[in-house]
Amino acid sequence: MVSRDQPVATERTGSSSGRTSWPTARRRLGGWLYRPTPRTPWYEGAVVLLLSAAVALFRLPPGRLDTIWAEDGVVFLRQAEESMGLDPLFRPYSGYLHLLPRLVAEVASWLPLHLAGLVFSISAALVVGTASWSVWVFGRAHLPSPWLRGGLAAAVALLPAGGLEAVDNVANSHWFLIFAAFWALIGRRQSAWGHVLPALIVMLAALSDPLAVVLLPLALGRLVLLPRREWWVAGTYLVAMTVQLIVVLSAERTTGARPAAMEIAFGYALRVVSTSIVGNGGTGRVVGAGGRELVWTVGVVVAAALLVALLFSRPERRPLIVTAAVASVGLFCVESLFALNVAYPPAGALATDLHLSARYTIVPSLLLLSALAVAAQGVAERLSGSWRALVVVTALLPVALMAGFDYRGEPDPRATAPEWSDSVEEAVQECAAGGPEQVVVLPIAPAEPWAVELTCGIVTGG
Repeated sequence: MVSRDQPVATERTGSSSGRTSWPTARRRLGGWLYRPTPRTPWYEGAVVLLLSAAVALFRLPPGRLDTIWAEDGVVFLRQAEESMGLDPLFRPYSGYLHLLPRLVAEVASWLPLHLAGLVFSISAALVVGTASWSVWVFGRAHLPSPWLRGGLAAAVALLPAGGLEAVDNVANSHWFLIFAAFWALIGRRQSAWGHVLPALIVMLAALSDPLAVVLLPLALGRLVLLPRREWWVAGTYLVAMTVQLIVVLSAERTTGARPAAMEIAFGYALRVVSTSIVGNGGTGRVVGAGGRELVWTVGVVVAAALLVALLFSRPERRPLIVTAAVASVGLFCVESLFALNVAYPPAGALATDLHLSARYTIVPSLLLLSALAVAAQGVAERLSGSWRALVVVTALLPVALMAGFDYRGEPDPRATAPEWSDSVEEAVQECAAGGPEQVVVLPIAPAEPWAVELTCGIVTGG
């Protein structure tokens, strides 16, 4: 069930003191953290991407594919429809750039208006598929076991938080892009063309969310530890991230109240650790059975298990385990301190409401699951027979729980939200009695007051 990689070659220093020289240490760490990525047949990646996208699409309530969610319509589609050319692409919203939803809205504006709902739904699913593809392709060296790598790729599409406000919502797809960019910065594809796709992924992630700055150490690590011919991906990320941060620093942003350190720690244990292991449904039962004390216990047990696995793993697996775990905790802390217009994680009576602002847990949860998957790989490689199989099966249990109990978020407001094509049809009928400058209101998900205001000239194509 687990492939055995050959150990990374190490050099012995000729120093009489026995100390490892910096060039040797740099090559060793670079070879461990940024392992050369074996070639993946293109059809494998295509199957993973399309399967993951399909799984993401079917998380929607039956027959609700034709919906547009909140800012996707009110901000991005409306501005794309009202503007000539590509001017909106680099227009800030809420104090930062949103290149991904801007691009999707631009494509939707080139097509008949009634197709926009399908464009946004399919695009959001394809971003999820791209994140799964990144795990499968760029994670091949770190997760040679197809079971563990496939389980992590499946977790991208099955994550409980991914089935709530982020499903069918391109405005929140940047969370999956950040995770895809994590693996794009980790992978080392050898050909010149092999740098193109990871460079595009990191560029899109950085220009769609300033929180992609959490990946800065990985980009700098590539510059320090890898030869110059492999700087393209890191360089692309740094340029895009610089542009994003210039926009952020020049804009005014309103953040919520800063939570106490213990509230952040509890929020991480509840919303990231527990939901990643037993899902939202299981976490609800944990809270009901033992309250905060049992949540803390789950967090401590998972942390202890990860530490033991880290110590028992092969040395070349350890850098990525630590990197993914630290990035998971670090990003959650940054989100908690700088969440826009809300106090996060929620406190008081809302502290255990797992649906509230669930989007903030997507990347920390996937990074934690990455650390656990690589740790399982490292432990399994030291074992044999049934013990090795037991480690792999145990690592896959959270994914099975996600698929069995948290595939669809309940209740889902999309189940009763208006279909976009119906809203367009009603607007066309309303415009029949008015002129091209008349403004009509097209209702969208989740519910009122969310609606897209467009002129009849745009609605009728006149």
